[in-house]
Amino acid sequence: MSDITSLSHEYSASADFAQKANDALLLLKKETLAEKGLEMPSTSSLKEARQILMDIAKSILNRLGEGGVSSYSTSLYPIPEDIFTRIESQHRGRIPYFLDDFKRIFKRLSKNVTLEEQDLVVLDAICQAADASASASFRRLRRR
Repeated sequence: MSDITSLSHEYSASADFAQKANDALLLLKKETLAEKGLEMPSTSSLKEARQILMDIAKSILNRLGEGGVSSYSTSLYPIPEDIFTRIESQHRGRIPYFLDDFKRIFKRLSKNVTLEEQDLVVLDAICQAADASASASFRRLRRR
């Protein structure tokens, strides 16, 4: 595969993942705000958003050492390697706590419980890493 093709594929994967993750997180944030009087997103869109974020949590749990747990089966929305590398390096010193955060998030999403502020902050970090990775891939592609 040529260098341009490889960079293009990397950018596409990162940008698609970032878009899905950001859209899903935005819907769950709207759900939290709906409890404060704003309009609630549709049930079907919330269900899809929960599934996407649950799959992201599965990918993180599988990659960081929780792969032996059968509840975290294969993800439909795997995290691209460059995004995962960025996430891992950002949380290198606190991986056990990061895993605990994602176990909690996975349980809440699977039980259809509204996420708390601390959960949204953790998921925001994933979206920020995805955005940064897509942006870096795009810049590398433009330089070619």
